[in-house]
Amino acid sequence: MKTGWNLTAPVLVFAFLLSSWPVSAQSWNGECVGKLHHDSSGLLIGGGRGEDEGICLIKDAEAKKVLAVCAVEQHCRVRGRIRACKDVGECEEISRITSVRRR
Repeated sequence: MKTGWNLTAPVLVFAFLLSSWPVSAQSWNGECVGKLHHDSSGLLIGGGRGEDEGICLIKDAEAKKVLAVCAVEQHCRVRGRIRACKDVGECEEISRITSVRRR
């Protein structure tokens, strides 16, 4: 049946693409999404073991807002103003946070 295969092939390709998507801090439309970490540079999303290199730094002044909702090493979604980090590749910085959500 051609009709069955015509539906199955795109679904299989889509499933493969989703399963191979890199784990990292993803940012778009003013939102950073990923696992929350804390290290010497401060609070950040992404960049941990097994995650892609892309990170989203959270301004120190905004850290309390994020920690009031999200725990370190847990998935977090933060919305605000995103800018590229100065002199650092694959890094963005989020400030003026308007919303924080778990998962």
